[in-house]
Amino acid sequence: MTRWIVKGHQNTLVTRIRKLYERREANSEWGSPEHHMLRRARIDAARVEPGYKGNPLGLPTFLVGGAILSSVISGLRAFIDWAFNGGLVQGVVLASVGGLVFGFLAWAALYSAGVARHRIKLCTDQPVKALWETVGACGHPPKDGSYDFAVYAIILLALAWVLVPLAIWLVVAKLN
Repeated sequence: MTRWIVKGHQNTLVTRIRKLYERREANSEWGSPEHHMLRRARIDAARVEPGYKGNPLGLPTFLVGGAILSSVISGLRAFIDWAFNGGLVQGVVLASVGGLVFGFLAWAALYSAGVARHRIKLCTDQPVKALWETVGACGHPPKDGSYDFAVYAIILLALAWVLVPLAIWLVVAKLN
């Protein structure tokens, strides 16, 4: 997850830098030294941009979509069928496992968001801020998505706190 957040920020950053250079080049005086420097910067940014646009997960798409996803969904379906066709114990086990999974995913997302924010802060924040100040009058540098990712993790954890007791209550009510 950390790699996904950091690579997503790098993709956004490289695209915004290229667009910044394009706009500044278009607005500069033709033939001036600034125009030549901005043209070189734009060409260099366009040249390196495809290298940053790779798969942020680092796994081939067919592997995620075919092998892993179908296996996980089949296992979940079998587990849910077992839990709903059983008694009280199976329902409580299903709710408890669901709560543990939600809790683990929320913890992993929060931890990944924190590590990603730290990496982005160490590697890109100061140079990008300096670039935006040097170019001037171009708005604010792009923000990374680690804060949003942390908010989603907190929402996931809150859902686990609500859904797990609700699922246990529904199973107990169904049996009575």
